[in-house]
Amino acid sequence: MSSSAELVGMRPKGGFKVVYADPAWKYLTRGQQGPSSRVPDRHYKTMALSDVCALPIGEIAADDAWLFLWAPWAFTKHIFEVIAAWDFEFSSIGFTWVKLKRSHTGELMTRRSVHMTTGYTTRKNTEPCWIARRGSPRRNRGDIQEAVFEPVREHSRKPDEVARRIVRYASGPRVELFARQAQPGFVGWGDEMGKYS
Repeated sequence: MSSSAELVGMRPKGGFKVVYADPAWKYLTRGQQGPSSRVPDRHYKTMALSDVCALPIGEIAADDAWLFLWAPWAFTKHIFEVIAAWDFEFSSIGFTWVKLKRSHTGELMTRRSVHMTTGYTTRKNTEPCWIARRGSPRRNRGDIQEAVFEPVREHSRKPDEVARRIVRYASGPRVELFARQAQPGFVGWGDEMGKYS
C-alpha cells in the first residue's frame, strides 16, 4: 500500500466491527547514512503519516467497532491523530508484544530469551498494539490478556496469537489492513497479501 488514492478502488465493503491494522509507517532516520536495514523502506513500501491518516477507514468500519492499531513506540505521539482521522476514539493499549528471540522455545524465559531491537533511546524489546473504539462496541470476553510473549519472525511480521485473541475478544465481521497472510476470522486487505503462508 503506498497511497490512499491507490486504495480507494480496492476498498472492502463497510460494516466491519473490528479493524486490525499494521500501517506501513515511514521512519525518518538520523544522519546522512541513508536507508539501512533498520528502516522499513528496504522491506516494503511505506506511507507518510498524512497518507495513513487519509485512508478511508471510517467508511469501512461499522458504527460500533473496535480498532486494533500496531504502532511502534516512536510513533506514540501520532497515534491519537491517526485514531481521530479514522473516526475512532482512543481507549488503551490492546496488546504489548514482548519480543522473544527467534531461537526461543518452551515456556521458561530469562533475560536472554528477549530479543533486542533498535532504538535511539533505550533499546526496544516490546511493541504496542493500541486499541480504540467507535460508538459502543461489545467485547465477548473479559479474560483476554494484554501481554503477548512470542518470538520475532520476518521483518515487521506480527504474532498470529494477537489475531487469535482479537477473534476471541470481539465478533466480526473483521478486516485486517496491510495484511500479508490469510488470518482465520478476517478479511485481508493489502498489497503484500500472500507474502506469508
